[in-house]
Amino acid sequence: MHKQMTRGFTLIELLVVVAIIAVLVSILLPSLAKARASARQTLCASNLRQAGIGLWLYANDNYGYAPLVHGTDYTHPQPPRDGKEWWEWLEPYGLHKEYLYCPEDPHRTENGVESYIFNGMFAFGKQLTAVERPSFKIIVSERGDTDEALTHQGYPAWKPVNIWEGLIKKDRHGKVSNYLLVDGHVVPMVFAQTVGPNRAQDDSNMHYVVEFVH
Repeated sequence: MHKQMTRGFTLIELLVVVAIIAVLVSILLPSLAKARASARQTLCASNLRQAGIGLWLYANDNYGYAPLVHGTDYTHPQPPRDGKEWWEWLEPYGLHKEYLYCPEDPHRTENGVESYIFNGMFAFGKQLTAVERPSFKIIVSERGDTDEALTHQGYPAWKPVNIWEGLIKKDRHGKVSNYLLVDGHVVPMVFAQTVGPNRAQDDSNMHYVVEFVH
């Protein structure tokens, strides 16, 4: 009786299998990376929507006003409190600390550095209920990565763009960043879409531009 011999893979066959696996991995990795980035952008947008909910709940309890920053507007129904940041006013309305960090933000683990920055036009007790076309006005943006941006809670959007654009992260998610609009919804936009000189000629083009309340 002859013992049956089992045939193993030859070196060439093994190399072919390894090459096929390498090709499949090279095809799949970009798709997986893209899916991961998309999931992170979605989580960031969800965080900003939570901020929008907090803003409107706060406004509902405060005669339509946005939260104070640095406490200088004495027409606001809340007493001025120096040092209290815009998001701290929203904590009782569900904007907990974990909602303040974008998963794509490299500074998200640094103490005292949130991923989002407030539009300064709303930072001193402006009434959200008096804003015209709230779906075309940005109230919270993604914070920039420069040293100056990391020390600010708001940006002076009433000044020329070149003065404050470094405080904004323009391309956190590929070519776009997420923006919270006054009406509470979040839109990913290329930065050029958000500033006045580049605005669409009519609303049908759906360019959501920064329009500030003075």
